[in-house]
Amino acid sequence: MTIILHDLPYLDRPETVTIQGEQVRLRPFQIIVWVSVHMKGVADLEPNAPRFPAILDTGNNFTFTITERQLVRWAGIRPGLLRLLGPVVLNDIEMERRAANVWIHSNRRGQRHALKPSASYRLELDRGLAIYPDDARRPGPRLPLLGVRALDDNSLDLRINARRRSVTLKAGRWPPSWFPLFRTDS
Repeated sequence: MTIILHDLPYLDRPETVTIQGEQVRLRPFQIIVWVSVHMKGVADLEPNAPRFPAILDTGNNFTFTITERQLVRWAGIRPGLLRLLGPVVLNDIEMERRAANVWIHSNRRGQRHALKPSASYRLELDRGLAIYPDDARRPGPRLPLLGVRALDDNSLDLRINARRRSVTLKAGRWPPSWFPLFRTDS
């Protein structure tokens, strides 16, 4: 069993982080994960690959969506460097699907922004990622969105503990004692 996110907290208040010199506001009750994007076929993430926040969005039925601006500015990748896979329509917007993989950076247990050095987990995105075009009339999401389909396609297990406001994500089987069928404590 590999624990990718270990009791990652989500907050009930907003906060601000700096990404590539840009102040970005994180909203309450959003599950924020730190990710990197790289071309498909790269087996190991370079140690200096840019890391940026994405929302783990259980309502997003695609793998990963990002605006063109975020891809260029935060990930340091021009869309043309990624192989075109074809179009996809999300939220009534047609966008390009490009071949890439996403790495989720593991957190230190119970900490939101403290990441384990060089501990990341590659998500194979066979469907690619979707890039929102830069369009002022129909802007994309404020932060990239990591969808449940990416977790499903990679056979990951997501556990949300709302009482503790924390998230655990792992690859492999949970020990049976972690989540009993019936809880006897209150």
